Amino acid sequence: MYTGVMYLERKTKRATIIFVYILIFSCVGFLVYYYTKPKPSCSDGKRNQNEENVDCGGVCGACKKAIEAEPLKVEEQSVVYGGQGRYDMVAKISNPNTQFGSPAFQYVVRLKGSDGSVLAERQGTGFILPTEAKYVVEVNFESPVVPQSAEVTIESTTWQEFVEFREKPVLSVHNRRFSLIGGGGPWYSEVYGVLQNESMFDFNVVKVRVILRDASGNALAANVIEVRDVRSGEQRSFEFKWAYEFPGQGEVAEVQVDPDANVYDSENFMQLYRPARRFQELK
Repeated sequence: MYTGVMYLERKTKRATIIFVYILIFSCVGFLVYYYTKPKPSCSDGKRNQNEENVDCGGVCGACKKAIEAEPLKVEEQSVVYGGQGRYDMVAKISNPNTQFGSPAFQYVVRLKGSDGSVLAERQGTGFILPTEAKYVVEVNFESPVVPQSAEVTIESTTWQEFVEFREKPVLSVHNRRFSLIGGGGPWYSEVYGVLQNESMFDFNVVKVRVILRDASGNALAANVIEVRDVRSGEQRSFEFKWAYEFPGQGEVAEVQVDPDANVYDSENFMQLYRPARRFQELK
C-alpha cells in the first residue's frame, strides 16, 4: 500500500515537472515569435492594421480606384500605296473619356486581301490624352498582293486618371503645301511645312504625321517623320518626299499634318518645367 502511494506521488511529481517545462518552453517560444514575427506593413499581402482592403486604405495609401473608362475607338482604317510592293496604313483613334488617358495602348494592324485573308500584320504602341482623337500611321508593309482593306484592333490599354490636367502641347503647322516634282529627278512629289512649338517647354522628339487626301476625304498617301530638339517658341521647317507615283497623286486636295509630342514620357521634356497635372496610374 505504501509502495503504491509513493509510485503515485512520483508519477504526479514527474507530470508536474513535465507540465512546467512545457509551460516554460511555450512562453519562451511565444516571446521569441512575438518579438521576431514580421510587423504588419502595407506590402505584406494581408488585410490587417486598419486597412480598407489588402495593403491599401487606412494607414496605407489610398486604394486604387476601379477602372471606369470607355474603350478606345477606331474611327478610320485605310490602306494606301507605299511604292514597289509596299503599303502604308492610316487609322484614327479616339478617346471618349474626359478624365482618363493612356500612356500606352497596344494595337495590331492587319492588311487584308479581297477574300479577307491577312496579307501583312504588325503590332504597335501609342499614347492618347483624355478626349483626344489622333492618327496612327504605319508605313512599309510588304505584300505581294494589293491589300483591299486595313483592320486595326486595340489589344490592351493602360489607363491613367488626370486631375487638373492642362491642355496638350500646342504644336502648330504653317505654310503647308503639296507639290509635284518634275525634271526627271528621283522624287515625284513632296510636302513642305513649318512646325512651330507654341508650348512653354522644349521637346526632345516631335512626331509629324502627314496624310494626303482627295476632295472626298479619302486617304491617298501617308508618311511620318521625327523632328528632334524642338525648343519652346521655335519654328522648324520639314519636308516629306515620295519617290514613287501613288494613285490619285494629281487629285490631292487636302494636306493633313498632325504633330505629336509624348507628354507621358518625362524624358521627352528638355526643360525642368512640367505641365500642371497630377495623375494616378490604374491597372
